[in-house]
Amino acid sequence: MIKRVRVGMMIELSTIPLYLYAMYSVKKTDRDGRTSQVGVKIRATLRAVLEQEMLHLALAGNLLSALGGGLDLYDPRVVPQYPSRVLIGEIPMILEPLKTESLGRFMEIESASDGRGSSGTNDRATLASQYSSIGELYEDLITGVRGLPDEKFANNSEKQFTGNDFFGDQLFAITDQSTALQALRTIIEQGEGNLRIDDSHYDVFSKLYSAPESWEVHHVPNNPKTAGYWRKPYIYRLSLAFDAAYCYLLQNIQRVWQTSEHGVRRVLFRNIHAIMSNVLTPLADILVLQELGDDGYHSVAAPCFNYYAMGTKQDGSLIPNPAPLQPVALHNELKNRMQEVVDAATVPAQKFTLETIQRYIRDNIKPFP
Repeated sequence: MIKRVRVGMMIELSTIPLYLYAMYSVKKTDRDGRTSQVGVKIRATLRAVLEQEMLHLALAGNLLSALGGGLDLYDPRVVPQYPSRVLIGEIPMILEPLKTESLGRFMEIESASDGRGSSGTNDRATLASQYSSIGELYEDLITGVRGLPDEKFANNSEKQFTGNDFFGDQLFAITDQSTALQALRTIIEQGEGNLRIDDSHYDVFSKLYSAPESWEVHHVPNNPKTAGYWRKPYIYRLSLAFDAAYCYLLQNIQRVWQTSEHGVRRVLFRNIHAIMSNVLTPLADILVLQELGDDGYHSVAAPCFNYYAMGTKQDGSLIPNPAPLQPVALHNELKNRMQEVVDAATVPAQKFTLETIQRYIRDNIKPFP
């Protein structure tokens, strides 16, 4: 059971960069520089889906914690890699601009259970490939939860996310079979494949797929890698800063399920909200303005969502550091990368935005024990 919940968390974690990347690719302005109402609407729609995906990740993590399990999100074996494939149909997981093909894949991922059930395997390496959709995985988890007594969910209630932290009454600690089932039903009804409910994720993607409106996208590459930007120092530093912020976000989320100390948890919740709202999006918005100049299509850079595996020597040079960094070290890496990208910025408007992000990180995002 614990292995299956971990698989659910890892699939949820894999979808978040997919949807974020698609959202970042949509232009907010038209060719004349005016606000694109269609672009703004599409981005807001995707952001609403993303917020619910974060809720689903939190609920799945709460279930794992209640069962006595855990999962380090900031780990090279867990941070999603693209391209990859998931589920029984080996659905491609591709970071790409928002288009009908990507929406079709999103619909496959979020589709409903076909009622076949699982094969009963416990090998985590093959678990994800036995399900045709996330909906099918969660239906299987419901079956498993119904076979467990309440006492199996009696772990770590004080180390879980609750509505006092995010999402109001939609987010709650799991303490028994009833709350476990409630969490899984919330995930299924909101997104993972309920075809009968308006505004489920499947429904949202289906409507976009058949939408008469067209949207403009930045010419971002498929599945970019930060290492691929190294010949362009400014873009490379921007991408490193984004990766460090993304991985620090994952590290803060995983730490919530590891501590009951109220002071530490307050820092974690502030950090999570601050990184999501005021660091990742503005960095991504600057990245998609950077022309790569590698072809005649005005291709631009984009965030890579890579595992941050660097360290800084005393002379300021970077060295590979594949092991997960401790929180204080990763926080310092984020500050170092932001200082470098501020120093490298030459466009006044971008430099101003980067300095604003840098000050925000200094004043609002803290290291934690």
